[in-house]
Amino acid sequence: MKNREIKIRERVAADVRFVLVLAAWAIAALVGILLIAAYTIRLDIAFMEANRMIKDDRLREAIFQQVFDLEPWLYFAFPAGIIGNSAIAFLFGRSQDKYFEQFRVAFENFGKAWVRPDFTGLGPLDQFTRDFMLLVQGRLHAGESPEYDKRRAEILGEWPKSPRIYWKDQLRFGVLSGFLACYFSSLCMMIFWQANGKILDLSRQLTFTTGAEAPQFFLTQMRMAEPLGWAVVVGITILSILSGIRFASTTSNAAYACGRQLVRFVEGEYSARIFLRDGDPGREEVARVNEVLAKLAAEVALQNREVKEKPTA
Repeated sequence: MKNREIKIRERVAADVRFVLVLAAWAIAALVGILLIAAYTIRLDIAFMEANRMIKDDRLREAIFQQVFDLEPWLYFAFPAGIIGNSAIAFLFGRSQDKYFEQFRVAFENFGKAWVRPDFTGLGPLDQFTRDFMLLVQGRLHAGESPEYDKRRAEILGEWPKSPRIYWKDQLRFGVLSGFLACYFSSLCMMIFWQANGKILDLSRQLTFTTGAEAPQFFLTQMRMAEPLGWAVVVGITILSILSGIRFASTTSNAAYACGRQLVRFVEGEYSARIFLRDGDPGREEVARVNEVLAKLAAEVALQNREVKEKPTA
């Protein structure tokens, strides 16, 4: 029980690390866009000073503070965005353990009578489990025969030799991570638009002798800086998608590790057991799967002894 609790904590820690990575990208987007907006506003203020639109140095900081006096709802939207981002990412990460929970349940049901049970929801573990149980069921019920050897050779020939991407989860993680990052980054762009919109309104109020030229300068500068903000949005979105895909790949790797041991078992290495690395999904489930494999190994050994002891005609 203590080991099980340790393994659960390890997996929760892995999920939390994924959450922190996405939260870090969200904060990076906010900081990046704030820096772009601040740099643009400082250039605007420098233009105002050069054109004597403002003459008192104290107005510089006053204008800067006024420009970044954001709408009240934005102060709630950003923390809510990070919290929502983190909560969804954590729950999505925990959902990966469901595959291994169903994997364990399928093996426990299989071990009751060595008849393949009905099961669903195994994700990347589905084909491994079906093929393994099909071969074991045939081996126990009919013994080794030319037909069994042929069928085993066919299945093992198609057995993956390396981790296979489980595209359903990869796409779900990528889309989810990208959507959350894009949403939060776009929220950050609202700061850029509000700050530049305020400086544009202020320039119109301060313009007396330059007519429309000064406001046009600020408008042009905002349009030139805007692509930098969107570059941050796109960059953070891509990085978040890659982080999501990388995290989802741990499930595919753990599933392959399970399948690799199962294939060793059906090849005749009945001491083969499943072992997963720290932080892999399903670590807390494989111990009970290994109990079924140990029981199965004993059943095969018993059958082999009965075959040897059976008198020949």
